[in-house]
Amino acid sequence: MRILALEDDEAQAELIETALTSAGHQVEIANNGRLAVRHLERATVDLLVLDWSVPDLSGLDVLAWTRSRIGVHLPILMLTSRGREDDVAKALEAGADDYMVKPVRRRELTARVACRPRPRRRSVRSLRA
Repeated sequence: MRILALEDDEAQAELIETALTSAGHQVEIANNGRLAVRHLERATVDLLVLDWSVPDLSGLDVLAWTRSRIGVHLPILMLTSRGREDDVAKALEAGADDYMVKPVRRRELTARVACRPRPRRRSVRSLRA
């Protein structure tokens, strides 16, 4: 699975990348919201992992941009230190599919990613006369 993670803390980014890469995923890290949006404009990903509090555009802003430009088919996991019930509800109401509170727990992260539906690849058929 191709995953884009928005995370500005280097240690957290490394933990996310290591956990998901070792589980067999391809992971790109964006350390600010504008980089995440640029990546989404030019590349296809199967899952988006968003921290809320990052430079430029917040994770919630990237979530709103993604839902308005890409649609609801891209799974989005919020992974943030904001654990208040109001924050969780706000992110889910804005279109997040799942929510985890930091600190990152490696096994939980890989389990939540594993339970996401596998992306469907379009097969190419040859048409013959």
